[in-house]
Amino acid sequence: MENKNVNLQISIKQIVDLILQLPKSEQENIIKRISTQKEKTGNRYTEFSGKINGFHFLEQNWDSYNADTISDKAIKKAISVLDRIIQTTQSHSIKLHVFPMRNGGIQFELDNENLSFEIEIDTNGILKFIRFDEEGNILEEINNFEINILFCNY
Repeated sequence: MENKNVNLQISIKQIVDLILQLPKSEQENIIKRISTQKEKTGNRYTEFSGKINGFHFLEQNWDSYNADTISDKAIKKAISVLDRIIQTTQSHSIKLHVFPMRNGGIQFELDNENLSFEIEIDTNGILKFIRFDEEGNILEEINNFEINILFCNY
């Protein structure tokens, strides 16, 4: 069987209309699951956004090897893509880590049993995607990409 990515677009109104056609007990179950998922996402967002914002306080040479301070553009970009990254990592059971980079950028590491990749944000807020194999060899590298396009493919 051929594996194809399908881009399904549906409006919020269409989703609500479909939910309202369900029995009341099913509607309540859906609302509970959505509320629980939103709470989990919110907690992870708070955790990671706090860590990213904390990168503001890293001074020159923060790693004792002459690392640059983390740029404001990198921090702003990391915060702007964080929600999308968290949603994707939760829905695909992907572990997420975020680190300051020596060059003043920010790096997200994402991995599970089947995937290992990084999203690097440079000092100008430009995204770079790098996918690795099991041995750590680079399989794919995309410079200056849009985060929404990336997660449609994985």
